[in-house]
Amino acid sequence: ISDLIPAFEEVADDALQASKTYCNQMVIIRKNCDDCEKQPTIAEKLTHQRKGIKALLLDQRGVVSGVGNWVADEILYRSGIHPDQTFLTTTEANRLFQEMNYVLCTAVDCLNARKDFPEEWLFHRRWRSGGSGGTVKDFHGKKISFLQSGGRSSAVVSAVQKNKARTNSTMVKSGKTQGKDANGK
Repeated sequence: ISDLIPAFEEVADDALQASKTYCNQMVIIRKNCDDCEKQPTIAEKLTHQRKGIKALLLDQRGVVSGVGNWVADEILYRSGIHPDQTFLTTTEANRLFQEMNYVLCTAVDCLNARKDFPEEWLFHRRWRSGGSGGTVKDFHGKKISFLQSGGRSSAVVSAVQKNKARTNSTMVKSGKTQGKDANGK
């Protein structure tokens, strides 16, 4: 059974610490490091990925550890990124980590202060069924739908989170990994 449990060194960096470090530095200063150029930044780990972004966030051995299902949904909603999105642009990856930092820091602060999470968060609405045929809406009145992504149930606001058709080859050819996607975002 010990073979099934990952060793501590096999688990990815802690999401809260990684997001704080990433957002504070935004550009990693690589001094006195022989193989720094070989080590990808967190944003680089999120770009050029065939796997959907929610699955990447939930993979505790992947990019970061400590992100659970509702936290991933909240981060992706705030970032405007669909959970099944693949091949993120660098701009999207940067925005995702800024939102990860906000969501994780705010959640920890609220829990420590014994306060509710912000009212506009999906957290407050994701477990509502909408009642007898009703619909669940976000804080702004936009419909929340539920789908399977990354092996988990996902709350998605389609008006905010669009899945943009991309492949790695189209991202590299168009140079979109560094900036905007085909929709100008």
